[in-house]
Amino acid sequence: VYIYDITNADDPKYVSLYTHITSCDPVVVNGNYAYATLSTLSRCQHGVNELDIFDVSNPANPQAINTYPLTQPQGLGFKDSILYVCEGAAGLDVLDVSKPNEINKIHTISGINTYDVIPYDSLLMVIGPSGLSQYDISDAANPVHLSDIHVVH
Repeated sequence: VYIYDITNADDPKYVSLYTHITSCDPVVVNGNYAYATLSTLSRCQHGVNELDIFDVSNPANPQAINTYPLTQPQGLGFKDSILYVCEGAAGLDVLDVSKPNEINKIHTISGINTYDVIPYDSLLMVIGPSGLSQYDISDAANPVHLSDIHVVH
């Protein structure tokens, strides 16, 4: 996990590196915590399926604080204290991360194949091989399905 200072977005400055298993690891940050998914599904297969949580309150010295086992983690995104994690064919996990040391799975939205997720205001866009699904996340812990846009092959 690389940490850069983007105070000047045109000239990012390297701050630190947290080394863990080599993998393709999407990362999101919320406050003092960074969340990275590690997966065996990608071209970077290395035998772990998990969510790693880091304390980045001191960006020069990030600390691993928790690991949470997952099924097929891929993309992830935040709304409030809710973390949405794409689990491939296993659906979309909705996790309460208000206490990073005590992650609580609220539920899984099943029946969808997911690899990326983008929360934007009260809309959650979930992307998978069949297209895009949209959810109302006015109540972040309880996504409500709105629509699907299917890819025609």
